[in-house]
Amino acid sequence: MHNATPRRRSAPFVAGLVGGGLLIISKLWRKSKTSKEDVEVLAKTPIRFPYEDLRVATDDFAERIGRGGYGSVFKGVLADGTRVAVKCLDKLDKGSGDNWKPARKKIILDIAKGLAYLHEECRQTIIHFDIKPQNILLGPNFNAKISDFGLSKVIDEGTGQVQVSMRGTPGYIAPELCKLPPGRITEKIDIYSFGIVLLEIVCARKNVDHSLPESDFHLVRMLQNKAEEDRLIDIVENVDACMHGDKEEILRMIKIGAWCLQDDPERRPLMSTIVKILDGVMEIMAL
Repeated sequence: MHNATPRRRSAPFVAGLVGGGLLIISKLWRKSKTSKEDVEVLAKTPIRFPYEDLRVATDDFAERIGRGGYGSVFKGVLADGTRVAVKCLDKLDKGSGDNWKPARKKIILDIAKGLAYLHEECRQTIIHFDIKPQNILLGPNFNAKISDFGLSKVIDEGTGQVQVSMRGTPGYIAPELCKLPPGRITEKIDIYSFGIVLLEIVCARKNVDHSLPESDFHLVRMLQNKAEEDRLIDIVENVDACMHGDKEEILRMIKIGAWCLQDDPERRPLMSTIVKILDGVMEIMAL
């Protein structure tokens, strides 16, 4: 974390590395023939395995090496010799949709608090540069933490800027990062990505989903079109089944996301402001 130290408190919403199975794979790498490059590919590319392949890899889940609140972790070896750890969930019932609604809001609030800590409470401002669902870890009671600081940068105290050569993950990149050369880079990069993640959580879908009709497959573009037509309520209708009512609250969350997604980074809010809005102590400013 670039030796950043907190000004007032520790960072309960920030985790240090990629967690879950990929973290275990990286630990097992030293004992396997898998190259470091192979592990890096695994860490960046989600891979789906048929259940039967995982059953064979773990010898029918024979050797348990750990247990958590949601299931057990088993030692395994893939067909190519890669040593892995497989977590088998045994508590898939997480209650009704009414319980999911506050859980989603809690996840969003935890992410916001984590970013507020990085941006405003460390001795130096830290930009994560890769905020996306894959880098959000969920613990017991849906406690969310930000992970994977491989692309993070510290803002120079003298210039208030940072030099970058990376671009982050497509679909979550702020528009100023897409320019060549990029515009002035600030922590507002993370705030744009946060807006994307917020909308994905609220709408229970990916930002880009090619399985949907062309008019709907790009979530942010659909949001822009509906906002121009003053018909954001249409998006609320689409997610109403997922969020079980409370359209005003859903619309409020979507407006927070839209505030974070403005092309001009100076018009995006600070994360501390977002935290206050989510906590109900501040209202959303007019866009």
